[in-house]
This record gives sequence, structure tokens and C-alpha cells, in this order.
Amino acid sequence: MLEICKSFIANHKLCFPKDKILVAVSGGIDSIVLLDILYKLNFNITLAHCNFQLRGKESDDDEKLVKSLSEKYGIEFFLKRFNTKTFAEENRISIQMAARKLRYDWFNKTIEENSFNYVAIAHNKDDVAETFFINLLRGTGIRGLTGIKEKTGNIIRPIIFASRKEIEQYCKTNNLVYREDKSNESDDYLRNRIRHHLIPLLKEIKENSLNNIDTTILNLQETLLLFNEKISEIVENIVHEKNDSIYLNKNMLNNNPAKRTILYEIAKNYNFSSKMCDEIIEDINKQPGTKFISETHQITIDRDFIIISSSEKNPLKEYYIQPDDNEIHEPIHLLLEFSENTKSIVNDNNIACLDFDLLKFPLKLRNYLPGDKFKPLGMKGMKKLSDFFTDKKIPLPEKQKIWILLSDEKIVWVVNHRIDDRYKLNENTKRVVKIKFLPPKLF
Repeated sequence: MLEICKSFIANHKLCFPKDKILVAVSGGIDSIVLLDILYKLNFNITLAHCNFQLRGKESDDDEKLVKSLSEKYGIEFFLKRFNTKTFAEENRISIQMAARKLRYDWFNKTIEENSFNYVAIAHNKDDVAETFFINLLRGTGIRGLTGIKEKTGNIIRPIIFASRKEIEQYCKTNNLVYREDKSNESDDYLRNRIRHHLIPLLKEIKENSLNNIDTTILNLQETLLLFNEKISEIVENIVHEKNDSIYLNKNMLNNNPAKRTILYEIAKNYNFSSKMCDEIIEDINKQPGTKFISETHQITIDRDFIIISSSEKNPLKEYYIQPDDNEIHEPIHLLLEFSENTKSIVNDNNIACLDFDLLKFPLKLRNYLPGDKFKPLGMKGMKKLSDFFTDKKIPLPEKQKIWILLSDEKIVWVVNHRIDDRYKLNENTKRVVKIKFLPPKLF
């Protein structure tokens, strides 16, 4: 077992002899064996134990055992006690999820503060098979079936090649003392039901079933590489970025037979679940303007695009322009020129030529608000800005970034789009203010 583990670590480049390794030891058989193997292979190791305080005296006895092992092996010992139940309740997550988050957050902090290179976790071959079936039964994509990796970032799993039977044999041969978590005997958890019933049945049906599952997972891992390559190719063709938003070509996505998978692979990066992506696909051809919200972003189904943008709602900000301002840089870059040239009309949406005497200073700049109305240049009546944007096919995420120039709370200019007809130059105009919008440089 020692030589096999040594070769496994070297072949997969999990770590090197000089690396500082934090070994996660719960007190159970797997972590006790991992600790003993790494110690005998002369790796530079330190113990780490989490007491989740969920099993009263049993949890405290686990802690005592691990502490005694640090004394036995003569190595440093890190301990952290957690109020796991309170954390789970406050964050409205399961006890298992709470324990996992607390555990890995602490590992990461300990690594950073003490310059460790890796955390060694005692997952084994049976754990890999159990995780495979957990994800399969819950419903997952190819990524969820690729198993537990031998190395993920700074987490290494040096005995993942070994079956639980082999670990038990090593423990017996080396007279190692360990503690059994009684919760592992319960069938309350899906993993335990798979461990107690499904895995033994598979071994009974076919003796080398775990090895075959390993082979299947390796095949899926290679398939995942091809999958990721193809997804990247598709994304490059159907996605572009504009104004801090992500635009997906709706027609190209809709015509792809794997549209649900493609959407999920993109949207999951913005905290959209698989279920939400199903709902988006169902509504993709319905009325434009439908929105879906994740914790951090929103997806808007537009006429031609599916738009992913930040859903952070900033308080309304207002900026003022005084009659002696010639240039402003916040929130946008504007140049102001005052003159008596009443023939300075310019056919350019980036420039507003306005009758100075019809304006009431200070002028105000703010973002579009629902209910805003103005009289677009050339029109006789008032028009809702929302209708104006709809006519110009401006998607919602872009609407929210458009600036409005106001005089006495009346819209003077929808910046970069249209001035209000009431403030245009006419035969009675004596003084002119020309305001030029300078778009931000992309490079």
C-alpha cells in the first residue's frame, strides 16, 4: 500500500516531498490510514481537525484521538470547533452543507496564514463510486458524473485509488486505532443508503464493479474535455459582450438541438440553476422582455438576444450642470459650447443643440425612470420613454444605462438618442448651447 501510494502521488504529481501538507483527520478509518501513510512516506505534514460539535461527547472523543495522534507522530496539530447547527440555521442550509462550507473555508484560511501547499483529504475509491451514483440519482450533466478528482486546486486525495476494503486491511495490518462515526450507520442520508445497499449489490453482481465505474469515470473525464472544447467554440460564435452585459444570439441558440445545455454552461457562471435555464428555454419564443433573476444577475429575453447583466440595483444618482460649465466628466463625458450661432443644428445623436433661453439651470443628469415622458424631436405629442426605447429596439439592460438630461424636471435630451422637440432651435432662438457626448474609449 505504501509503495502504491508513493507511485500514485508521483505519477499524478499531487505533491512533492518538500511541500507543506495539511492533513485533514476526522478520526475515522480513512483519515487515520491517510495520516499513517503520509507519515511513513516522510512527507512534511501537519494535522488539522474540525470539531463540528454535532454529536456531543462523541465529537469531543474524536478530537481527543486526533490530538493524541499528533503527540504519537510528533507533528503539529490545528484544531477548530464550529457551532455548525447555528451556522446552518442562519444560512438556511443543511447541516451537511454547513459542515462542508465551514470545513473548507477554515482549510483555505489555515493554508493562507501558514503557507501550506496542500490539504490532503482521505477520499477513496468507494467514495468516488458513491458520489457518481448520488449525482446520477439527483440528475446531473456530464460534469457531475466525472467523479472526485485526485487533485483539485490545493486539495489532494492521495488514497483515492484504494478501496474501502484495502483501507480496512491496511488499518488491521498496522494496528491503527480509529473511531467510527455512528451517523455512518444510519440510512437517513442518501450516501449511506448507496454505501449500505447499492454498492454491496453491485459488488455482488460483478466483483470488479468499482474498477469498471472508475474506467467509466475516466472515459467521461476525457469526453468532458471534448465537450468543453465544443462549448467554447459555440460560445465564441453566439456570444458577444457589450456595455458590461453578455448577449447571446437568440436565433442561433434556439436552432441548436443542445440549446438547454449551451445556455446552462454560459448562465451557470452567473448563478443561474439548471432549472432556471429550463424555464428560460421554455419562454424563449414568448413575449420579449421576460426577465429571470439570480442572486447576482438578471437574464432578459429580448427580440434578438438573451441578455445577461448585473442585477445590482444602485440608488438613483443625480448630477448637475451649471451655466458656467464647459465640460463635465461624471457620470459621462460632455462638452458644452455656448454661442449665438442659431444655425448650429447638427444631425448627430451625440450632439444636442438646444435653445439656451428655454432652459432652466442647473440642468440635471440621471438615469431613465419608469414613467418618464418627453416630446421626441419632430413629433407633435408626448411619448413614454419606454415606448420610445421599444420602437428603437433598445433592450432593457441598455435602457438602464441611458442618461437623461433634464431642465426643471422636464426631459431635454435622451443622451445619444434624441432631443426634446420643445427645446429645439427655432426662428426665435437667440442663444444656443451645444452639448456633445463623448463615448468612453474601449481601448
